[in-house]
Amino acid sequence: MFAEARTLMAKGDPTSPAAVDMARRWMALVEQFTGGDTGLHERAARVWKDAIADPNNAGRLPVDQPLWDFVGKAIAELKEEH
Repeated sequence: MFAEARTLMAKGDPTSPAAVDMARRWMALVEQFTGGDTGLHERAARVWKDAIADPNNAGRLPVDQPLWDFVGKAIAELKEEH
């Protein structure tokens, strides 16, 4: 999923149909992981954000701030469509 998101990010449009479809599948994985628990979703997102912001971790993660932002925009577009 990270590799696909990175490929889509290189194309530059988080509102494209392909990016929105990736966001839909991304959110399905989040739903599967959290079991629909909004609090768990928020805590997991904070863990990722903190890890991305930590220079000791950032280089070892499959996601960086630009990718996180791109996916966030694609998810926002997905929510807008619904």
